[in-house]
Amino acid sequence: MSFPAILIGVALLLASIPIVAEPLIRKKRLKSVDKDKYSRGSQRSYDQTLLALRDLDFDYQLGIVAGSDYQQLRALLLTEAAEAHEESTPDDGNFEQLIETAVRDRRQNIGADQSQCVNCGAGLEPTDRFCAACGLHASSACPQCHKLLDSADKFCSSCGTQLAITAGVVI
Repeated sequence: MSFPAILIGVALLLASIPIVAEPLIRKKRLKSVDKDKYSRGSQRSYDQTLLALRDLDFDYQLGIVAGSDYQQLRALLLTEAAEAHEESTPDDGNFEQLIETAVRDRRQNIGADQSQCVNCGAGLEPTDRFCAACGLHASSACPQCHKLLDSADKFCSSCGTQLAITAGVVI
């Protein structure tokens, strides 16, 4: 062998050492990283898994991914997302209590989002101007107690709520 060939071989060997050693060094660094930085990395992993799941759904809708492959890949990505989410959330034991409080609040506010027609009792959304069931003008009832009002009323005779009336319609 010639001297230039040996010199090139040694140069390639020295160049490959950092590439081979990098995964080993990174593993040691990961062990020394504090929990907060690890959870941020897990959050990134969770976000990336959700993006991959969205892309998979999109590819399936376009017909790029077959149905059987889609089911298997989706199950795998959902499992990975759940694991990454568990790693990224702190385990302080208050989650069950927070969930129960949120559910209780939501159940109490369900009726607040939807009022009822005073004539037929059908549900009215806040944006409805007329009842879909009987056709009664939705704003001809008190917004507070839902009592029927006259067009000249400035206050509800039942609860005393002040009414803003424009052209005979309660606002």
